[in-house]
Amino acid sequence: VIEGPNGTIEDVVAGLVDSLDEGVKRQRARWEQTVAAASPLVIATARGDLHDLANALANAGRILDGIGQIVLLAEPTAVADEAFVIVRHAATPAAAATALQQDKPEGLAGAMLWSLSARLGAIRLGPDWPDAKELFATPITRDELQQLIDQSPRVAVLTDAHLSFTRVG
Repeated sequence: VIEGPNGTIEDVVAGLVDSLDEGVKRQRARWEQTVAAASPLVIATARGDLHDLANALANAGRILDGIGQIVLLAEPTAVADEAFVIVRHAATPAAAATALQQDKPEGLAGAMLWSLSARLGAIRLGPDWPDAKELFATPITRDELQQLIDQSPRVAVLTDAHLSFTRVG
């Protein structure tokens, strides 16, 4: 099943092992994208748990120009595993990454992506995120987002960023 935008089904590929290559081909055709230039402001929409949102941040980070800002537009989600508890209790993203490497907790991959993304640039989350600061992020209001957009020389928008793979080409 190839997921489409907003949780829809884009395509279905069925069969034995020989259908695997076709499934990968269709998945890439749907979700791989290239942008012409990196942007100092990347707005990413996503849904899912913190691991999905970490994938969205990593995707946005690939096209971030220098130390820019990533605005993640997603519903708040609870910290559900040991790895993100480590992130929440660390003083810095670097300290979180070090602790994650040492402890190797369940959920390591998503928490590491989040920590590394926080080192790339400023993460901004919607105002409804009660623990934004503990995730190395800053809440952002709708008015503040509009100001960022107005002030930025270039803005990239990634929808369903947790599913896509975006690069500068």
